[in-house]
Amino acid sequence: MKKKLLKYLHVIWRIQFDDDKERRIYETDLAYLHEINKTKVLEESRNKPKGYLWLKKIRPNFNLLEKMKDGITNN
Repeated sequence: MKKKLLKYLHVIWRIQFDDDKERRIYETDLAYLHEINKTKVLEESRNKPKGYLWLKKIRPNFNLLEKMKDGITNN
C-alpha cells in the first residue's frame, strides 16, 4: 500500500464512530479525496467549452482540498 493511504487508514482507525454506516461514509469520502487527481481535472477542462473559465472557477477548491487532506494526515 502507498504510504499516504496507510496514513489515512491509521487516522480512520483512531476515530470513534457511532456505527458502521458512519464509518463507511467517512471512508468513502476520504478515499474520494485521496483519489482526486489534478491531471485528470486538467484533461477534463480541455473537453469543456471555455475550459479555461471552468478551470479558473474550480481552482480555489484545490487549495481547500489540499488543506483538508493535510489536516487529516497530519493529525
